Amino acid sequence: IQPSGKFAKYPVHPNKGYKLDAHHLPNQMSCDAAMSAAHCNPEISGVGFVMTGASMAHNDADEQLYLVGIDIDEKAGISDAELHNIWITLGKPYVEVSPSKKGIRMFCLSKVLIDNRNQNGLEMYSSRRFLTVTGWSGKGQLKDCSAAIDELHVKWFAPAKITVRPAAAVIDCAKPETPRTVAWAEEVLSHVSPDCDYEQYRNVIWGIQALGWASGESLQRQWSLGAPHRFTADGLTVIQSSFDGRPGGITFGTVVHYAKLNGYASTPKSTGSNLLARLL
Repeated sequence: IQPSGKFAKYPVHPNKGYKLDAHHLPNQMSCDAAMSAAHCNPEISGVGFVMTGASMAHNDADEQLYLVGIDIDEKAGISDAELHNIWITLGKPYVEVSPSKKGIRMFCLSKVLIDNRNQNGLEMYSSRRFLTVTGWSGKGQLKDCSAAIDELHVKWFAPAKITVRPAAAVIDCAKPETPRTVAWAEEVLSHVSPDCDYEQYRNVIWGIQALGWASGESLQRQWSLGAPHRFTADGLTVIQSSFDGRPGGITFGTVVHYAKLNGYASTPKSTGSNLLARLL
């Protein structure tokens, strides 16, 4: 527990207490094992659930159902009456007080995986997320809320407006992924500090994602860890999940634009840089 009274909410080793990557399969355990570890170690604040995106139940029609986690923080400005109405509209799913004690969390089921979103104190996840469970003032049942959850998602999260960089900074990112092009991308990223403002940080993550490479997430993590004090796996997941790959959005050219502002030269200075010239 932090001095402020808030829970840090990161997953830890059940016996040794050091941080773990919740999304690494060998670090995951059953609910019973997690509960037992929490009871045996007074340093553990509680348990959490890893949203893997895998179905966890079936309805009477044998359709797969996926877990959805909803967070409503006090900064969302939603009144108690509105919170109650949301709960009623969803069909009274399981609801509890969040670890901060200043918001609520709901868990329900959906026939489809919803897009992870985080905006203005409102959050909704169905994959690649570690959510703590408090049990505080818990009520309701884990149930299928498919239609209502879809409507709520549309209501809360309008399509994001993407900042488009100058046309001169945009390149054709449909390049094949090869050791040489990955090395080029790493060179570009080396000229952009991850210890930057949020908008630039987000745009770099999106720019890497726009490449569509299998190594994309590795590049994102490698670059982000250049500022380990601000990196979290969950934070990266949230940015990744909000990426909009439609035409006119962020591309890796945006990253090149940032790199040029920091001294990156697209014009080769030696014959060994001819690949960069062809790409740019």
